[in-house]
Amino acid sequence: MSRYMDIINEVNHLKRQLDSQGVLINGFLRSHEEQIRMINENLDGTRSQADKLMLDALRRREASLKNSLQLIGRATDALLQIQAR
Repeated sequence: MSRYMDIINEVNHLKRQLDSQGVLINGFLRSHEEQIRMINENLDGTRSQADKLMLDALRRREASLKNSLQLIGRATDALLQIQAR
């Protein structure tokens, strides 16, 4: 029974870590979206190459973070399935 409880405790610990990371990523995404909005508002119509590169990098980071959230969601679902057994 002790081994079973160890597994349950580890699953709960992993789920808390995933939840915590999800909260951090969501917070970062909110501030990140605000940064992109501010950059877009402050750019003039010509958009220099440096501005374009910066926006592209920010959008790639945003896509990467959203992908991370999806993966965290899948991992959380897997842990919930383990807990349900």
